[in-house]
Amino acid sequence: MNIEMSQILLLFGFSWLLVGCFLGLIQGIKHTQHHENLDQYARSGELLDYHREFNSFKQKTTAHTHSMLFPVVVILIALSMPLNGYAGDNPIVLGVGLIAATVIWTVGGVINVKVFKVIGDLLLMLSIMLAIEGLVNGL
Repeated sequence: MNIEMSQILLLFGFSWLLVGCFLGLIQGIKHTQHHENLDQYARSGELLDYHREFNSFKQKTTAHTHSMLFPVVVILIALSMPLNGYAGDNPIVLGVGLIAATVIWTVGGVINVKVFKVIGDLLLMLSIMLAIEGLVNGL
């Protein structure tokens, strides 16, 4: 079962990197307009609009970054599972936790819902702790 779950996680991790690439492409397309908007707001002295524009773009950039980094963690854990004799009671729990963390955080980041980001972060941390447990038990 460990190898099967590691294969699922590898497939998911590499596939989700494409989601991150797509989000980055969208940000790249909007980048020029973002700077033009900031320049316009700065020239007209509209400080509140300037900060709204800046924070909105920054939040979307953060979603892009997390959507790229979470699957890297998924891939690393997937690669380690068959090598370390993962000793967890149920590797499916680890796999589902990693996938859920990645999807929940990305959705939360794109629509800017903090509770989703917190849940995603906590699931990722718990999944990493499970992976560490597997490494320690496999020694």
